[in-house]
Order: sequence, then structure tokens, then C-alpha cells
Amino acid sequence: MRRREAPTGDVAVILTFGPPIDVLDGARRQTLTGSFVAGVGDRYSTTEYHGEQYGLEIVLSPPGARRLLGLPLSELGRPTVGLGDLLGPAADRLLDRLACAPDWATRFDLLDTDLAGLATATPPAPVAERAWRLLIGTGGRIGVAQLAAELGCSRRYLSSRFAELTGVSPKTYGRIVRCRAARRLLSGGPAPLAEVAARCGYFDEAHLARDFRSLVGVSPARWQDEFPFFQATGGPAG
Repeated sequence: MRRREAPTGDVAVILTFGPPIDVLDGARRQTLTGSFVAGVGDRYSTTEYHGEQYGLEIVLSPPGARRLLGLPLSELGRPTVGLGDLLGPAADRLLDRLACAPDWATRFDLLDTDLAGLATATPPAPVAERAWRLLIGTGGRIGVAQLAAELGCSRRYLSSRFAELTGVSPKTYGRIVRCRAARRLLSGGPAPLAEVAARCGYFDEAHLARDFRSLVGVSPARWQDEFPFFQATGGPAG
């Protein structure tokens, strides 16, 4: 099974009981033999595995991931990191309990309990979380200068705190949010690209095409033609 994974602006925690997953990010291949965390990226990747996958995926907002993992996303160091590297022995205990649970309802209850116990009381920097909420709320249409003015801080300070929270700059995160909105519109059926560009805050159709190729790996037209079965990511995670 091979899947193209476009950036969403969220953090994915993969709890797997299935076969190893290969993650191809550009020329780099990473084989993940267990559960892992995929941070916020600024380009697409490809996942591959043989057989059937079996497990759970938890989608977190960057502030939620900061509270759960107990560290800024800028400290992950690479796009995907083993869950055990981040949570230590607690990761193995969680996986064992999930694997031994008799049904999915029990697994969901275990997750509610265990994740609440793992969450830290350390919140992200307030200016970074407010900037993230503004970017989500505006669909990525607010520029860095306007963000800094709204928050009453310098662009340099904002960019530094925001990168700690998400692992990318405010400008890059805005691109990801706009592209996610465009994918959602394109996945809903045929739509004029100029209209999609205007609705998602791009200067023009060419601007949409450049960002789309960079973040998704194909043109918007090819996405419409070859991937009509893809389901666009929903709204931001809580």
C-alpha cells in the first residue's frame, strides 16, 4: 500500500500493531517498526507498507501536541519520531494495553484515560498559540507583519515562538492552511481552479499551482483528475 501524505498543519500520533511503515521524504527513506509521531511538515511524503495496517491514528493540533508530548515540536529533530523516544516506557505500556483490549470501545476508553494522564501542564507560549488560532481562523490569509501587529510583538519574536510550537514558520503554516482548504474544495468535485484560488486566498491560479506542487507533489489539475477518491482533511484538530 502506498499513500501520498500532504501536510495538514496537524500532528499525527500513529499507534500501530501492524507491519513496519516506510516513510519517504524526498530522497530519504525511514523505516518505522512501531508507533510514531509525525510532526508538522512543509512538504509531502509517501508512506509504504506490505499487508494490512492495524492500529489507531490520533490527530492533534500543535498546542495539543505540545501538551501531550511535553516538548516543543521544534525539538522533534526529524519529520517522524518513534513514540518510545518521546514518551519512554509509557509508550510500550500504552501499546500493550491497547493490543490486549478486547474491542475498540475499550481501546478508546483506555486512550481517553492514558492520554489525559500523560498530558503535561506546560502550555505553549501564549503568543504562539494565539498566532496559531489567528492563522486557523483566517484560513492562513493573515501575513506575518499583520500577525505581529495584532499580537503586539516583533516579527522575529513571533517567528521564534511560533517555530517552537509548530516546527515551521508562521508564513509556512499559512501556506499549509491555504493548501489544505484548496484540497478540500478540489476533493469535493470539479471546480474552476481560478475560483478555488480566490476562495483560498491565493493571488491567482499560478500562485495556487506553485504552492500545491510544493506541498502536495502534483498540480491541482492532476489532483482533480487522478485523486478524486481522496478525502480532504477536515477542520483543525482540537
